[in-house]
Amino acid sequence: MRSYSVIRVSIVTMVLVGCAAHRSVRVTPLPASPPEPALSSEPIQPLAPLSYTHVEETLTFSIAHPLTQRGDCNVRLVSIADDGTTRIRVVETGRELTAHPGEFFASPEFGMHGLQLVSASKKSGVVSMISRGCISQ
Repeated sequence: MRSYSVIRVSIVTMVLVGCAAHRSVRVTPLPASPPEPALSSEPIQPLAPLSYTHVEETLTFSIAHPLTQRGDCNVRLVSIADDGTTRIRVVETGRELTAHPGEFFASPEFGMHGLQLVSASKKSGVVSMISRGCISQ
């Protein structure tokens, strides 16, 4: 059994005061009954995924362990500057990205806000990042 939604349209009349010309608009009413069913026996698939799950993970790099995986990408720590500015490389593409603590590594792989540099210390050689993403199901 199929169910249909009936959409009713109401007509709104606007009166414009002070206009030199007035126009009439002709409105064609919609049919009162639902449309005929399609001649296909295939079920109609939803247009969008049914649910989304927000995923957040803390990633830690170090000079001793410079490689980690973020989603489908392997990420390698390249360098840490005195002010905490960190450079990383996406292994699969060779793309190098730079961010200051608090900033995001914006790229096609991570989007605008998918990978954020939280802290970095050249002295200890440790970098902490937050990886954010969304999984549709």
